[in-house]
Amino acid sequence: MQENIRELLDILAQMERVYTHILKLSKEKTDLVVAGKVAELENLVKLEQSLVMQIGRLEQQRGETIDKIARMFKVDKKELTLSNIMNLLGDEEQQRIKEYGEKMMNTLEQLKEVNDLNSKLIKQALEYVNFSLNLITSASVPGNTYENKGNIKGAKSEKNLFDVKL
Repeated sequence: MQENIRELLDILAQMERVYTHILKLSKEKTDLVVAGKVAELENLVKLEQSLVMQIGRLEQQRGETIDKIARMFKVDKKELTLSNIMNLLGDEEQQRIKEYGEKMMNTLEQLKEVNDLNSKLIKQALEYVNFSLNLITSASVPGNTYENKGNIKGAKSEKNLFDVKL
């Protein structure tokens, strides 16, 4: 029994560390988005993806450990939450599980806030780029073909970006 509980505590500790690392990377991502450092941002996103895959593996291990604990206590695994497990354990294990749970919830809340901010910053950057592209592409650019008399063909009827009166 203790082995399964220790395994669960170890998995929770690992998950908490990985989520904390992801939070740190997300905060760095904010700085990179603001600074417009796309290449560095791309590298950071790749690192973040590997950490998310690691969380997936840890989540799978956690599920397997919960299954073992459910069989051990002869409880349905669907009803076995961390709160229910805590009720089956001693004070020391309860406290450790509670601490890991609180740390992870706090980290995940911060991560959500940072990711929301990053999402807004990226959306604003894309809107600015689209606005700039539309502004540039909507302005007619005179051709570089000359007519017989040396005038630029079509230059009289077309306006460019700077032909606007203010």
